[in-house]
Amino acid sequence: MEKIIKVRYTSRQSTHYSFFESTTWTIVPKIQLEGKWLEQMGYKVGDRLLVECDASGIHIRHDPGSPPDD
Repeated sequence: MEKIIKVRYTSRQSTHYSFFESTTWTIVPKIQLEGKWLEQMGYKVGDRLLVECDASGIHIRHDPGSPPDD
């Protein structure tokens, strides 16, 4: 199965700010996956995932260290 998605952005409040300064925001890229197709691929709400990154890309799979659901 293939899905084409876009890298989007989100903004995060800067960790460094004081009461007297205005809040600063940083724009960061994000990848969001959602849809019934995730269930069809075996991913359920609450699953722990392992995300690995290397020169060939981003790889997402179930966390092998997670205890199985009862």
